[in-house]
Amino acid sequence: MPDQLRFGLNPPDGVHTAWGARWIIDAYGSVDEVWDRTDAIGPPGRRHQLLDYLNSWVARAPAETARRLLAHGELSWSDDATVTLYDDQTVTIVANPLRSFGYLYVGAWFKADQPPPAPEPT
Repeated sequence: MPDQLRFGLNPPDGVHTAWGARWIIDAYGSVDEVWDRTDAIGPPGRRHQLLDYLNSWVARAPAETARRLLAHGELSWSDDATVTLYDDQTVTIVANPLRSFGYLYVGAWFKADQPPPAPEPT
């Protein structure tokens, strides 16, 4: 089973189930969610849980957020900055154009799968 997504942003270390995509964007807010530029990794049952949650509960919210950020100049296709497109108690969805001038790399994973943050040095 692959541990890296073929498309999109890979999850943080320690997260084994994720969904990723490479969307086509422009500087004016257009977002094209290309169906054949997506991938999911993880154990089959957990992977299906993530995909079902994204389809049933999240739906188009991340794409709408990306459109708004692009249209208002808060995100640019020439940026190399990770932004949160969607966040709830269950999942996190982030994206980064990676200075691609035309793509937005997206990644989603269950919050419960993220390892706890390292303690602050004292």
